[in-house]
Amino acid sequence: MGNSNLRQSRTANLFGKILSNEVFGFLALLTLFLAFIPDIFDLSAQSQGLLEYIEFLILIIFVIEYCISFANSTDKKAFLINPWRILDALIILLGLLSLTPILNDMFRNTPALRLFRFFRLALFGTKSSSVIVSKSKPAIMANAISDQSMETLSLKYGQNAQFQKISFDAAIEDILSPQDTLILISNPEKGVLQQVATSLEVSETMLRNRFYASHFPRIERMENYTTLFLWYPVIQDDEISGVPTIARTGVLFVGSKNNLVILTQSKTELPLSIVSQLNEKDSDQLAFKSTLALLKNLNQSYTQINDQLETSLFRIESQHHNFDDKTFLSLTFKLRGELSRVRSSLKHLGNVLKQLAEKPVAIKSFPTEPRPEFSILAEDTESLHESIDYLLSTLSALVDLRLNVSSFQLNKVMRLLALLTALALIPTVTGGLLGMNLMESPWPISLSQVSFGIAVGMILCLYLFAVKGWLK
Repeated sequence: MGNSNLRQSRTANLFGKILSNEVFGFLALLTLFLAFIPDIFDLSAQSQGLLEYIEFLILIIFVIEYCISFANSTDKKAFLINPWRILDALIILLGLLSLTPILNDMFRNTPALRLFRFFRLALFGTKSSSVIVSKSKPAIMANAISDQSMETLSLKYGQNAQFQKISFDAAIEDILSPQDTLILISNPEKGVLQQVATSLEVSETMLRNRFYASHFPRIERMENYTTLFLWYPVIQDDEISGVPTIARTGVLFVGSKNNLVILTQSKTELPLSIVSQLNEKDSDQLAFKSTLALLKNLNQSYTQINDQLETSLFRIESQHHNFDDKTFLSLTFKLRGELSRVRSSLKHLGNVLKQLAEKPVAIKSFPTEPRPEFSILAEDTESLHESIDYLLSTLSALVDLRLNVSSFQLNKVMRLLALLTALALIPTVTGGLLGMNLMESPWPISLSQVSFGIAVGMILCLYLFAVKGWLK
């Protein structure tokens, strides 16, 4: 049974590659052209038969597509009652009737019937993306949807620095318990923010605004709670352009006297990044050590991002002469955008770290200020910010150099055009003044004399251009 399903899946994938959107677009155009041939050309009986044979082959391809789609559909009844498929079946049937040899020529060439067939072919041009759907695609979509479901993790005092997956109700109980607990909620569902705000005794409106409407790292220090919003970056390599794309996930820390909750807009590697830098000795200040561990990991991530962006800039700088202007500007524009976003995040992150190091924060188990650990991270972040600034300056200089080179090349072309125009102006003006024929003209000069004068004038112009350096 498994081998049969595997062969069926391979067959479907094979036909999916053969009967691609491009193939159906070509067949639709071909059939449209074939439909007009009898009205434009006088065809013999043999040519008419060949034309119908080609139309019949194309129609057979559409029939094969319909049958394979039906065989691969998970719900056969839904497939048959689908309005698009009903129209497919009707048009295929009418197409077969119009090409059946037992029908007379009058019926086969009925304009309405032929128009109905043409409409079916035009329809395939717009819906060819739904042809031959593989069974593996719904499974991939299902996995993608399941990955976006809410996940709740708990890290408690006394555990060996490991997150435990728990229910949301259990997480609320842990928040309200006197034991130090770190709760991490990924992709929170509707209503979760309200319950978290209630358990931590913070404003739900503030919590929602900070989680969904913040555009840069920021810290909010209140008397009874502290919120900290960060962007958690993930590098996505672009093999085509070579410039990495920085995907960002919003992370909100909400700390109060009732423990610490971390909310993330999607699932990330935060649990691993936290536990990788924790040990049993850190459990006495769980919230503080966990926050410090995550910010260290964040700093390391930005260090890697800085290295990759620097590598991309070096690549563009060393190979820019191999790129045309459009490709060069496209690469530098993308790189400038990534550098600017990282620079902005680092600037605000540095300010946040300075406040964490020097200002009081209302988070359970946080030591009183000063906190030199955050000061060290703030200095590292400032160093990264300066490095990104340097990369932006280098990129701007590279773009200016390319623009100046392009402008210089354009000036060379313009100088060449000016030189040719000036040289052509001399014989043109002379011919206009003297006329086309010098015989019986009032001018006491010969053609050879005029030619010599024109040659002298052109040579003098060339000399003047050479003195100006325009011939280099």
